[in-house]
Amino acid sequence: MQLLLLDRLGSIPFRLTPHEKMTLEALTAQNLLGLYSANEVKGVYAIGVMDTNAVCMVGGGAARMLPNEVRALMASGQLSAVMMDKAHEFLRAAAVGLSESAASPVTKVTMAKASVVKNSFAKLATVLAQPGQRSDFRLAIPGYGEGRMAFFVMTS
Repeated sequence: MQLLLLDRLGSIPFRLTPHEKMTLEALTAQNLLGLYSANEVKGVYAIGVMDTNAVCMVGGGAARMLPNEVRALMASGQLSAVMMDKAHEFLRAAAVGLSESAASPVTKVTMAKASVVKNSFAKLATVLAQPGQRSDFRLAIPGYGEGRMAFFVMTS
């Protein structure tokens, strides 16, 4: 994940740290949800969740937006089209890491769909409560702020 962010953010300094489990209460009003499929698994293989702040920082940073522009959008809870495009690219690229961590080395993971969902989306609560394989992160970028993201491998 560190290398993936480095590839997207370039020379923008950031800190990605493992964090406590993401909870429904900690989410922002709008969140980007990425659904992943695997060639050997029926249904959803994995889910990625980025809160609005993480979308703004990853998307805005990858688009080389100025920190004050990113902070203003974070404060308003709004996501620009370019931020969304870059955040989608990030989630799509994260599929490689999910493939590498898959139980079977031949499992190819791809992002099937990404969409913005409200924190009141019922299925999101189920995903966040899952005890299985998950990675939760806090992303901090000086001048931008902090955001949260998590990736879940869905158990059958």
